Amino acid sequence: VLTTIVFGPDGIEHEDGVDLARRRLGTRGAVVWVDSTGPDPGDLDAARELFDLHELAVEDVGKHGQRAKLERYPDHSFLVAYARAGNGDLAGVDLAEVDFLLGDGWVLSVRERNEHGQLLDIGDVRQRLEQRRDLSISPGAIVYALLDAVVDGYFVAIEAAEDRLEAVEERLFSADPPPDAELQQDLLDVRRRLIL
Repeated sequence: VLTTIVFGPDGIEHEDGVDLARRRLGTRGAVVWVDSTGPDPGDLDAARELFDLHELAVEDVGKHGQRAKLERYPDHSFLVAYARAGNGDLAGVDLAEVDFLLGDGWVLSVRERNEHGQLLDIGDVRQRLEQRRDLSISPGAIVYALLDAVVDGYFVAIEAAEDRLEAVEERLFSADPPPDAELQQDLLDVRRRLIL
């Protein structure tokens, strides 16, 4: 599903699909943001045509599981990050891939779903960007706000890990500690969830 948001000199416009993006791309003072949730091949074709994306960037967006990276092409850049998508409980922390392509006056964000069907929630990001009319919105400002949401999600996972480690510590130093194998398993589980 593609959604277009245009930050222009006359205000903010929203529309599903890319027709609005086609009309506003290249408009002086306007920044076009197209957000995609788990693109299908038709969405990728529409984005490739609209933004004249490099074929290798389109290929990478279509491949789920890319490593985090930044690649530069002649007319745009491609960035891959991973966001926390879950309920905040350490057991529910699963990362979802988020791809960003940005060029002169535009951003394409592609939010992939994780194995549980969850993706990065950008509602707060959109609201924050729409409310900062005192500042100039640029493609960099949009990507910065999205990456800020990605990083903020990591803190939730870290807090959940701290809570889990404190529980293990309390059990370890209790009057009747559990067997070593059980503690080792709990610690390995916390470590595995943080690394993955």
